[in-house]
Amino acid sequence: MKEKIGWTLAIAALLIGGGIIYYFINLSLYETTEGLYKFPVLENDTGKIYEWSRSSEENGIPYGYE
Repeated sequence: MKEKIGWTLAIAALLIGGGIIYYFINLSLYETTEGLYKFPVLENDTGKIYEWSRSSEENGIPYGYE
């Protein structure tokens, strides 16, 4: 019984450690493009409005963007 618990804890530690390493590697490789900083945003008293000609309230965002 103790051997099963030991193996279970060892496998769980490996999975959690691997997940954490994978997460931080992906974060360190992510680079934003300059175009994202110029995304059209209008601000007013009620909030922010994002303008993008390819999206609409009726049809949402384009399928390829999803």
